[in-house]
Formats: sequence, structure tokens, C-alpha cells
Amino acid sequence: MNYKTIAQRLYTKRRILYNLFITLVGYKAAVKKLFFQSHYLKSNMRILDAGCGIGLIIKILYLITKKNKLNNVTFYGFDLTPAMLKHFQKWINKKKIQNIALHQADVLKPKELPADWQDYDLITVSGMLEHVPRKHITEAITNLKKLLAPNGKLVIIICKHNFLAHWIIYKWWKAEIYTHNEIQTIMRKSGFKKISFKKFSFPYSYLNNWVHIIQATN
Repeated sequence: MNYKTIAQRLYTKRRILYNLFITLVGYKAAVKKLFFQSHYLKSNMRILDAGCGIGLIIKILYLITKKNKLNNVTFYGFDLTPAMLKHFQKWINKKKIQNIALHQADVLKPKELPADWQDYDLITVSGMLEHVPRKHITEAITNLKKLLAPNGKLVIIICKHNFLAHWIIYKWWKAEIYTHNEIQTIMRKSGFKKISFKKFSFPYSYLNNWVHIIQATN
């Protein structure tokens, strides 16, 4: 069974459980605070969330644009799992939002994306790259790099290697986990020269034991 089928089955079966899990551990709140404290957004941006799932990050970024009265910001999200996209699309329809577009696609097959899905000012990734086979993660990040605008920025949140993550993330969620040196090497091999590591702030600092937050620019 290939990784695409495994991920689709996992997140179709455990979609509700996944949403509950990231809420209970404080991940949703931590990500919201991370992006609200950042200065990533401005008017006239194209933003892609790779592996958007049920829309956690796009929903947060959308709220920021509304709060800060930013204009002409368009959001794009792709994911492997139809059930996740369907759930997200229901929210979009309910809110009658016109500037979010979704598509089913595989990060390892960029040609599955519409031709005009490119030149992004910001690309975010959370909870997706862990499900790419370890031997293909450099390829996946390279594909995302190619979708960035010349001065675009990539922000990745990816699971960190430790004892608990091995049993909860690797065993239960069938996801890969990476050390600091591993992910730094992967980013370099993907062609990024400007790389920095960020952290969740209090009261969500404990999550820094679980994930890497990487910011990279072309």
C-alpha cells in the first residue's frame, strides 16, 4: 500500500479524532498565537497551505486578514484526502467565503495542481510532510520551493524526533519524525539558503518539544 492510500485511509477514518487531538494538546491555540504574532501577512498576497486538511492554518490566516483589514489576499489549499477537503469546503460555503480555493493533490505530483497555482508569497505546511516517505521528503520540499514567488517564504511545522513522538506520532499516526540536524540538512538539499528555526511562545512552549518550526526563503 503506498503512502497516499495510507494517508487517505488514516485521515478519513480518524478525521474527527485528529481534530480533537490537536485541540486537546493545545496545538490549535499555539498555531493561532504563532501566526497572530508574526508579520507574514500583508495586502495583495497569494498564500498556499500544502496539506491543508480541515483548514486549520488557512482559517487562522483568513481571520488575520479580516482583523487587520488586508485587501486582495487569496488562499489556496491542497490535500490528499477528500474527506478533509469536504469538511473544509463546508466551512467555506457556510461562511460564504470567495477567496479560498481547494484542490486534491499530492505534493510529490505537482502537475496535479492547476497551472495557475504558483508564485506564492507564503506557503505554509503543518502535519503533511510527516506522511511523505522519508526518502522523498527532500523532493516534496523542493516541489514546494518551486511554487514560491522570487521573494516568497515557506513556513513548515513538522514533528520532532523524541521518545514520546516515536510512540504517539510515528506509531499511532504513521508519521515520520525528524531531528534538528536532519530537517536542517533536508532544507539545504531542497535549495534553501536562508533558514531559521522558530518556537511557540508561552503558554504553549511545551509544544517545542514536539515540533520544529522552520522558516525558509528563496
